[in-house]
Amino acid sequence: MNPSLPPALTGRRLAGIALTSGVFLSALVAGAPAASAATVHAGSSVAAPSVHATVVASPWAASVSVANVSVATTLARTAANKSIRKTTLKTTAALKLRKGRSTKTARLATLPKGTKVTSTLRAGNGWYRVSHKGKTGYVSPSYVKVLSVAPAQPAPKKKAAKKKATPGSFSKLKVGSNLNYQGLKYSVLNGGVNKKRPVGLMMYLDGDYYPGYKGAVSNSPTGSKAKAMAKVAAKRNMLLVMPKHVTAGYTRSMGYTWWYKSGTTAGYIKRLDSYLRSTGGISKSNVWYMGYSGGAEYITYELAKRSQDSYGYGGTILLAGGGAPSSISKPSTAFRTNFDMHWVVGSKDGYGQSSNANEWSAYKASAKGRGYFTSKGFKTTRTVLAGKNHHSYNLASVMETGFKAGKR
Repeated sequence: MNPSLPPALTGRRLAGIALTSGVFLSALVAGAPAASAATVHAGSSVAAPSVHATVVASPWAASVSVANVSVATTLARTAANKSIRKTTLKTTAALKLRKGRSTKTARLATLPKGTKVTSTLRAGNGWYRVSHKGKTGYVSPSYVKVLSVAPAQPAPKKKAAKKKATPGSFSKLKVGSNLNYQGLKYSVLNGGVNKKRPVGLMMYLDGDYYPGYKGAVSNSPTGSKAKAMAKVAAKRNMLLVMPKHVTAGYTRSMGYTWWYKSGTTAGYIKRLDSYLRSTGGISKSNVWYMGYSGGAEYITYELAKRSQDSYGYGGTILLAGGGAPSSISKPSTAFRTNFDMHWVVGSKDGYGQSSNANEWSAYKASAKGRGYFTSKGFKTTRTVLAGKNHHSYNLASVMETGFKAGKR
């Protein structure tokens, strides 16, 4: 240490000076007169947060050797350019157009007072970059007036991605027999649907029957008839759903029906339909109904007659029934255009074929039903199966016929 130096310079740390290797800096030393300076040499390149300066010269003008400097910092703040919205400027005096962002840079031209120019780039120190008569440079903000700034451009609208059909939440739907939802027993059969594709439903409503009758498919969900129907439904990636008759639809003279107290039985079907669709993420247009005999009558006299939008409406297959109601509530456009109706009946399915309604003809009922709903704007078809009577239908084959008629 040089004892002749002022105490303020002895072992002085010049903190915060940023140097790069090989750079010489003339810096004012704290405590010395303004005219005095220390020469600092950046001789090494180590990452140190401060600089230790050892004074080796005269008391006032010291030559300082820097041993430790940080090379990660810069010596001075740069005035970076920044894009701005298009700004129209007007000079308030004769103004020099400079090559750089300060008065120390070369003059490129002089802009007369009142000259209008535009800028889309501004330096960090406020200078505007402008072009004038083929020359591009910078002007001081002190001698220009901002006339206007272009409004912000709205973000470009992203094209809405086409929604891909997403598979239903198949795993959330219970598959099996003797299921129960709010008092309605039902079965769900999977004949081999593809889980990676949207899954639909085929709701099958059985015909009327007396207690003890074993021909009702809904009472034999593990039987060959039900399994065959499930396979046909699965070709359209649908699960087969078979609700069982509820006691509310039972009458001693007719047995178990869907159409007796249809308002009550309809409540059960509506709730099950809604539950399965919401649980499985299934759209209304991917739900079909198939009814046999009394089940077909129930569809035309209840489901298609009123509260149509409470059900899925992909289409319906009406086997050996499906007569014309006296009236229907006005269906929505969505229901009418989606709920295609396809009647299938045997040529011998006339009077005396139904055990609990000898005076009823499925053949005539289907003809009247089709005519009525066609007049209401529904798309309809009617297929007559030669030689078939009320008890000789192959349900899986009829389902296939109905699907094909609906081009499904």
